[in-house]
Amino acid sequence: MDAKIEEISDGVYMIDPCLFDSMGYIALYFITQPKRILFDVGPSVTAERVIHAIEGLGYKGEQIDYLFVSHVHVEHSGGISKIASWASNAKIIVSPASVRHLTDPSKMYQAYTSSYGRFASLIGDYQPLSQSSMPRVVSTLSELPLGDRRSRIIQCVGHAHHQVCLQLDGSLLGADILSTQFRINDQLLPTSTPPSFNYPKYTEDLDTALALNLDRLMVSHYGAFDNPTEIITKALDSLKWLRHQVESLLKEGLLADEVADTLLKGLNCTPPVDNEYAQIKAKLSLIGFINGVIKVRSEKV
Repeated sequence: MDAKIEEISDGVYMIDPCLFDSMGYIALYFITQPKRILFDVGPSVTAERVIHAIEGLGYKGEQIDYLFVSHVHVEHSGGISKIASWASNAKIIVSPASVRHLTDPSKMYQAYTSSYGRFASLIGDYQPLSQSSMPRVVSTLSELPLGDRRSRIIQCVGHAHHQVCLQLDGSLLGADILSTQFRINDQLLPTSTPPSFNYPKYTEDLDTALALNLDRLMVSHYGAFDNPTEIITKALDSLKWLRHQVESLLKEGLLADEVADTLLKGLNCTPPVDNEYAQIKAKLSLIGFINGVIKVRSEKV
């Protein structure tokens, strides 16, 4: 199966690598002007699809200027070794905290496999970046040199302590700053998979994005939105609603796992993201969120 490509605007493409041979699981973004930037590379199992998609647009690997790794979770960057070999001239932009995982992803990948079980093998392994590619890794930039185009690399650490997002003029490539993939009673379920979810920082990330007065928001899960203020506000309101639900159930004496199972009864998945993997991911997000709420409550005591 081939990756699906959608032109969002002039020189901006969304690439869906069709994980599990289905659309809707993860979106990557390819920018062609004034530099060629691939924002996230996707998992290793779909790396060849991503390469073919970009080559189908008329670009060779050596023409890619930047590979932007938002964070080192497997579905976002598991294909970095393959993609970096293909894009042999590209600088690899990461956060400082991500660098060590590029050379040794074993600990991170082990945690992933323990959470997702058999689905981990379907998403592919995480090969370390070759030593010959390491000189191209850059983790100290606050912006990309794009001529007249305004750019800013923003630390967005609520989802993961090593996540970075990219602002290009009035657009934000937001990675996992929020998700529209899962809803609980029509409220957006945050990207709060454990163990790195940080509730206060996640809220700060959304507030930061809201203050940018964006024209467009592009997220990994899933898609590009020309109503970013509405989407971000919805995400913030959903956090408040979900926290209230969690605290109410905890007061009833339910354990975190029981709270998650109760809330999952109201789960709706954006089609076609509706299978066993989606159920696992949704529950993990709920567990991460519940643990985040418990931590905030304990710190206030």
